[in-house]
Amino acid sequence: MFWKMFMDNIGNVTSNHPSFCSVKNGYILPEFKDDWILQGGVCNNEKQFLQNSITKYNAGKDFLPVEYIEHLDNSPKIHETVIYGGYLFKHYGHFLIEGTTRLWFYILHNQNNRRIAFSVNDKNLPQFMKDFFRLLGITDDMMLLIDKPTQFDNIIIPEMSSFIGGNFYPKEFLLPFNIISTKVKSKKILKCYLSYKDYKSNIYGEDIFEKLFKDNGFLVVNPEKLTLEEQISLYKDCNFFAGCNGTCILNCLWSQAKNLKVLALMRVDTDLSCHRRFFNVKNADYKEAKIYINFLPSTQRFGPYLVGITEDFIDKICYFGLKLKTKLFLPTNNDVKMFLLNWFKIYERKENKQYFQETTTNANLDKYLQLRSQFLNDKYFVLFHMLLYFVIYKVSFGKYRSCFKKKYKKFKDYYAFLH
Repeated sequence: MFWKMFMDNIGNVTSNHPSFCSVKNGYILPEFKDDWILQGGVCNNEKQFLQNSITKYNAGKDFLPVEYIEHLDNSPKIHETVIYGGYLFKHYGHFLIEGTTRLWFYILHNQNNRRIAFSVNDKNLPQFMKDFFRLLGITDDMMLLIDKPTQFDNIIIPEMSSFIGGNFYPKEFLLPFNIISTKVKSKKILKCYLSYKDYKSNIYGEDIFEKLFKDNGFLVVNPEKLTLEEQISLYKDCNFFAGCNGTCILNCLWSQAKNLKVLALMRVDTDLSCHRRFFNVKNADYKEAKIYINFLPSTQRFGPYLVGITEDFIDKICYFGLKLKTKLFLPTNNDVKMFLLNWFKIYERKENKQYFQETTTNANLDKYLQLRSQFLNDKYFVLFHMLLYFVIYKVSFGKYRSCFKKKYKKFKDYYAFLH
């Protein structure tokens, strides 16, 4: 399974410095995206792929797309020396941790004002990316966006400062973030809760956490409503970040605060090994709190996610000295219903079934789908959810657990059927 291979090849943090090489008359090949695999990079004049130009661990697939090989001889040629900047991800999180990792060379070793050539699938860059390069001082005329195989007189290929499956060079990786952050005026915000509520994230029950953190003095931030510069102004002096695992929590990379604290709320049972290196390099006191209470198995990629207060979450907020200022521990009935509706909508799609079976252990998708009508039409579906929450997840709220176990015993038959 690809994701397991990904996690088994995290790589090492090193205090050395990344290297670089160059190739004459080489080709930049825009990445082909095949599921999570990216094929493409740089090859030499003899059509041999250069391994130091890869973007992701490829799980055994060829990096040189066969569609390119027979057409390379007819590729346009630009007569100049360029720096290979890698692939530009339009996804904000992947851009931060994978799309910026060759910029160290441009910043440190570009005395000759060479242009930087990026591999793209679409030359229309998202606004956050334009803002990033503007704040870093890379103007449009210094960038080449390559969306078809293109040959150059010479291509300089910097090693990635962070490569999942390879080494990690903290100083060079943080360089662009530190430079940009120093240029933005801080709003002196010390605690931020990064919310997915207004984003199409399929997280149901996040209202509970927004209110709890707001009552503990956190500013609730909806990143997608702000420009990159506005976001950085909030994060620059922030010393405590909290939010669901994923892209949002990675915004701690902009913080210049000492004694940084990060609490990642786990909306799904997943391995965050590839993210922990970024929290560690910020010397953050980093903790993960399980808040997922899905009674149907969900995947990290598709969701949906049902979340609520759990014992693990209570332990973690106590560790950080926060107060449990809430009487609401469970999502609303409507949240549960929307979770169910979206779960079946997502996993009844043929193209999603295979991914579900490959990434979700001990789960029989067909059995879950057979119960669609019971889940959605049974007037007790919310109580079924609560039963699983209190009994199956063994949340020690004493009298509630025994009450649900006794009164709604029939719903255990559903759980037995599924397993």
